[in-house]
Amino acid sequence: MAEIALSFALEKLLSLLQEEAKLLWGIPKEFAAIKKELEYIQAFLKDADTRAAYKGDNANEGIKIWVKDLREASFLIEDVIDEYMLYVKQQPREPGCAALLSKIIRFIETLMPRRQIASEIQKIKSDVDEIMQRGKNYNFVNQPASSQSVQRHDPRPDSRFLKDDEVVGFEGPRDKLISWLVEGPAKRTVISVFGMGGLGKTTLVGKVFNNAKVRAHFDSHAWITVSQSYTVEDLMRKLLIKLCKEEQKGPPQHISEMDRDSLVDEVREHFQQKRYVVIFDDVWSAKLWGEVEPAMLDNNNGSRILITTRKMNVVDSCRNSPSNKVHELKPLSFEKSMELFCKKAFRCDNNGCCPEDLWIAEGFVKDEEGKSLEEVAQQYLTELVGRSLVQVSLFSIDDKVKWCYVHDVLRDMILEKFQDLNFCQHISKENELVSSGMIRRLSITTNSNDLLGSIESSHIRSLFVFRGEKSRLSNEFVQRIPTKYRLLKVLHFEDSGWDFVLGNWENLAQLRYLKLGGSPTTIENLLKCIGKLQNLETLDIRCSDFKKIPKEI
Repeated sequence: MAEIALSFALEKLLSLLQEEAKLLWGIPKEFAAIKKELEYIQAFLKDADTRAAYKGDNANEGIKIWVKDLREASFLIEDVIDEYMLYVKQQPREPGCAALLSKIIRFIETLMPRRQIASEIQKIKSDVDEIMQRGKNYNFVNQPASSQSVQRHDPRPDSRFLKDDEVVGFEGPRDKLISWLVEGPAKRTVISVFGMGGLGKTTLVGKVFNNAKVRAHFDSHAWITVSQSYTVEDLMRKLLIKLCKEEQKGPPQHISEMDRDSLVDEVREHFQQKRYVVIFDDVWSAKLWGEVEPAMLDNNNGSRILITTRKMNVVDSCRNSPSNKVHELKPLSFEKSMELFCKKAFRCDNNGCCPEDLWIAEGFVKDEEGKSLEEVAQQYLTELVGRSLVQVSLFSIDDKVKWCYVHDVLRDMILEKFQDLNFCQHISKENELVSSGMIRRLSITTNSNDLLGSIESSHIRSLFVFRGEKSRLSNEFVQRIPTKYRLLKVLHFEDSGWDFVLGNWENLAQLRYLKLGGSPTTIENLLKCIGKLQNLETLDIRCSDFKKIPKEI
């Protein structure tokens, strides 16, 4: 009788929940659909970023706002995907007859979380549909792609921004090229810098191009990277955009639709009555000079064109110009090579540590068959170093990068791009306003606990707090973290004193990376609490009282 009564009660309960179940049981299907939608959005955003980089400041403001809305929708999709995956992971796997009762009890217990996930998915789908419709209404979706060819990204180092003390053996060639640029005949002159790959042609010419004397001598300046894949139309568009940007004005209307002759005429018109210097870096084709020469107006005003190449036939093609010079770059002497090696390998500056663990925690590192995520991340870092986008300040004993940094100029460019993409917000002043947009990554370098307590964004994925060694974190702020920032994947406290244990650690189920700097007074209890972080991959605690790892970890 008891079994019959229980069966009847369960049947009635399931009947009452039937309507609710129609929504909830459809979650897996809805989840798969919205996950696929995210893939399309991310692909579209990647293409949009490429177009934006090409157009620079001339991108349509309406498109910028629309892409921002779409990007924030992708953030919401990422959040709901993580919540759903966590929910699935927490489901019990009980076999046999007990499974039915267990599933029903679990169904009731998780009713609200599952309904919330289902509702969020429905709302996000509606929001994405609305954003896409808005894009169609304003013809953002069908914006024509620029007609430039898609160029292979040059794997050689982009080393124009190296500091003077990082460059060795270029003093003589640098001074020689500077004199060729600012002295000599009034006739337009073509200068070729020739040498095998890896000698530092781009580095040398970059130092010359950015020299104060050179900048002051010419009215117009432009640097164009050519490489192996290019079209003349693309080069002329890039040149026009750079020249107009230097004069703080917009490029000609319909520039993306202009043919070669029209573009050449626009460039020539721009060079009228001006002394200009144009760099064509990494030229491989002997046809290049003949193709761009019509645009390089010879106005007897002392203008200069400088070409870097590793191909002798490119140098020969430039000799057709009435006024031309050639500088062949030679390898460094043994003494200079050793000096450069020692500067690169053994310097030790107070710079940031390497970011591979953070990349993994954020999900930036993709799986590759037969390789660990750490190995793939190391490949990413090696490529960035190879392109001189990241500078190495210290190697580990096994020759891996231990400390690295980015050049100040490149850092400013990165921060500007971060702001455009709302990728990260940095707060360094006590009264600085927090962005009204969706914050995903937040870096704080102020001692204001009032500011820390005022940050409400629940979508933060990475939180970095840098404070003075004698400054202690507010207990109120720290205790808010597990409830206010449940989706955190990275939590980094640097040089921040703390003498309390964070409660509700289990709420930070997405946390992959945790660094706690400073001097904790409750290290044993702290480590036991950290054991509740089931997805934690990297734990970094700098503490002299750290004697043993508890069994919870």
